[in-house]
Amino acid sequence: MKELAQLATHRLRIDWSGIHDIAYWNSPGRGIPLLYLHGLGGSKVDLAACVQQSFLASRSIWALDFPGMGETLYSPNNSLSMYDLVEITHSFVKQVALPRFILAGHSMGGIVGLLFARKYPELVGCFLNVEGNLSPEDCFFTKKALNMRQLGREREYLLEFRQSMLDSDEPGFASYGANLSKNVRSFHAWYDYCHSIVDCSDNAKLMETFQTLPVARFFVYGQESRGLAYIPDLQRCGIGTWAVPGSSHFPHFSNPEAYAHLLAQLPGDVQDSLK
Repeated sequence: MKELAQLATHRLRIDWSGIHDIAYWNSPGRGIPLLYLHGLGGSKVDLAACVQQSFLASRSIWALDFPGMGETLYSPNNSLSMYDLVEITHSFVKQVALPRFILAGHSMGGIVGLLFARKYPELVGCFLNVEGNLSPEDCFFTKKALNMRQLGREREYLLEFRQSMLDSDEPGFASYGANLSKNVRSFHAWYDYCHSIVDCSDNAKLMETFQTLPVARFFVYGQESRGLAYIPDLQRCGIGTWAVPGSSHFPHFSNPEAYAHLLAQLPGDVQDSLK
C-alpha cells in the first residue's frame, strides 16, 4: 500500500493562453500509466484514497491540478475553457513524456478527457468517462451558477452550494463540500469553467463524440446515478458501463476501495491492446 508521503507535489511550467505553474503528483509504479483529470471544484488529491488501495499499488498514476483548482493558481487575466484545459493537458503529457496511457476523467475532467481523446487518440489507449457530461441535462448546478453570476451573487452562491453539499447525508457529497474551499482557488476560474461546461454540454455533441470515439471507452458511474437516462443508449451502442457500488457522483469519496478496484480492472482485450 502506498503512503500519502509518496504523493509529493511537483510543478511544471506550461505556456498556453498564459503561463501556468501546474501542480501535479505522480504515484510511481509499473505497467500502463493512468492519467487522472479531476472535476470542477476537485483537485489531484481527489484520488489519494484510491491510490492507497492495494488494487492500484503497482500502477503508475499521474494527476494534475487545473488552473484555479487545488494548488495551481489562475491569473485574473485568464478566461480558460474546456478546450484550453485539453491543450494544457496535452502540454503536460508531452513534458513528462507519458507513453500511451489510460485516461480517466471525472465530471468536468470527463469533458476534458473526451475532447482530449477526440483530438489526440494516438496518445490514449483507453478512456474512462467517470460521469462526465454527455448532455445538457447534466448541467445540474452549473447553469444555476451562471444565473447567479448574472445577478452578481457568484460568491454568495458558491458558499450556499458548498453548504448544501456539507448538509448532504451522502458521504461523497459531504466530502466534496468539505474540500471545496481549499480546492477552488479562484472564483473567476470556477465560473469560467461553469460557462464552458454548459457551452460544451449544449453545443459540442459530446454524446456523439463519445459514441464514435476511435479508442476503447467506458462510462463509469456511481450506483446512485443509475437512473441517468442515456445509460441504456450507451449500452446499446456497445459501450461498456461500470457502476461503482455504494457510490454517488463522487466515487473517489463515497467508496474509494471499489473505485480503485474498478480503475485497476480493464477487460483482457483492452489490456492486451495497451501492451
